[in-house]
Amino acid sequence: MGAKDRCTRHPCAGRSAAVLMTARKFTAEQEQEICRRYEAGESAFQLKQVFSAPYCSIASTLKRHAVKIRSIKEAKGGLSENEEAELCRRYLAGENTRELARAFGNGQTTVSRILKRYGISTRSPRKLSASQEVEVCNRYLAGENTYQIGEAFKVNNALVSCILKRNGIETRGPDGYGDSIQHVLDCTGHHAQSRECSFYLYELARYNSTHCKVGIAFNADRRATSSAAQGEYGTEVLRLVFATRAEAYLLEQAVLDATRGAAECPDDLREWGGASEVRAMPADDLLPIIDRLAGELEAMGPWAFAAAYVPMTTAQRATCQQRAFTLSPLF
Repeated sequence: MGAKDRCTRHPCAGRSAAVLMTARKFTAEQEQEICRRYEAGESAFQLKQVFSAPYCSIASTLKRHAVKIRSIKEAKGGLSENEEAELCRRYLAGENTRELARAFGNGQTTVSRILKRYGISTRSPRKLSASQEVEVCNRYLAGENTYQIGEAFKVNNALVSCILKRNGIETRGPDGYGDSIQHVLDCTGHHAQSRECSFYLYELARYNSTHCKVGIAFNADRRATSSAAQGEYGTEVLRLVFATRAEAYLLEQAVLDATRGAAECPDDLREWGGASEVRAMPADDLLPIIDRLAGELEAMGPWAFAAAYVPMTTAQRATCQQRAFTLSPLF
């Protein structure tokens, strides 16, 4: 059964979780209106909000009616021919896609597509040597953040985070703000207040049959369509809405740990901001794992679940076990 045929109530959605499915069927009149407004200049993302439907449903409607889809460049404005020529010249002179993305105000994926359109083969993303990875870890443990280290080594901070995770080092939220087990325990960072948060599973837009991405966000729709997403989010397969970000984060970390053997992404996405959450498997193959872990979270409660399934230090695990024993609430 495909993702679009799934029932609207997911088996693992309990008291604090609900599922927002991705498919949406329109009436014939609505489909005509979508096509008319798109051809008049409105974007698919604007229509997505007007019709309260996911982007994939709007795109499917346009495709079914053979409406010519505008390119990202046509829809959002792009570089002029002179700017594109300059970008290519600078790449051939030695600058990398990361530097050019920053210089021209575009994402790295956009830069790569321009180079491909001009028939320029892109160089493999930069990889650090074993000794450099050791230095990355040492500098992080000494207090530098991933952005500072990325600048020092001329790589994306996402690659720095991957190196730290590969070496068993838990990352801090930037400037004390973000997601980590310690933030969950201390109710700090993104966990300072109780607020609904979504856990999501997306196919990758350009690798939909081979790769998928999980993640969490207070506003999953905005996350998937933001500039940071760089158009790499494809079809949304599953969304679980939790009462707190802590629950969504614990499920995310458990899923990522359970699938760490598939933690691979295409070469041209290795420095993408969401690279560490990409898994080299079809989204449908990941669903049973999410089902099982989400069911365990519901049955065990957050603290016992965290102690059993989420990577953390020995001291943090002891705290989670103690809170599970005393039935401490998240908030």
